[in-house]
Amino acid sequence: MNSRSSPYIVSLKTLVLEPVMTDSGKMFRIIEMDKELTYSLTPLHSIRNSCRHYGHSLENAMESSKKFLKKLHKPPIVVAFDYGNPITFFPTLSPSAPDNVWIALNAVLNIQPLKNACIIHLINGKKIKVNVSATTIYRQVALGNLLEKERIRKYKELSRS
Repeated sequence: MNSRSSPYIVSLKTLVLEPVMTDSGKMFRIIEMDKELTYSLTPLHSIRNSCRHYGHSLENAMESSKKFLKKLHKPPIVVAFDYGNPITFFPTLSPSAPDNVWIALNAVLNIQPLKNACIIHLINGKKIKVNVSATTIYRQVALGNLLEKERIRKYKELSRS
């Protein structure tokens, strides 16, 4: 794993942003399609910087999601668009929680329930254990899919104007 302290900007390759304990203390691990990296800045910092990098703010992304989903707690958000296709991430806990994991919606291949946790199978063959129920992850995936459909619908509506 490569370790870095500069801000990480999510991309189409980004699957997971996860806090981890290392010999150096609390860091966060990024799982990409083909590699893993560690950073000293928090996943929330990275998500916030990524939203800013792609031309909006985390607050706007969350407010937009909450408005559409009628959901006030830990909504999935669209971080960026790739030629009209939303790049959506969802938090496993409250976004400001120190143990929150951010997962790219398109990264989830399968969800394996455990007692008080679950294992998420990723599209690159890796697995991560998160300390939330499978029901929570199923709900986040469903809400993320609804959000993506709405954003695609709005994008198409814009192109017809």
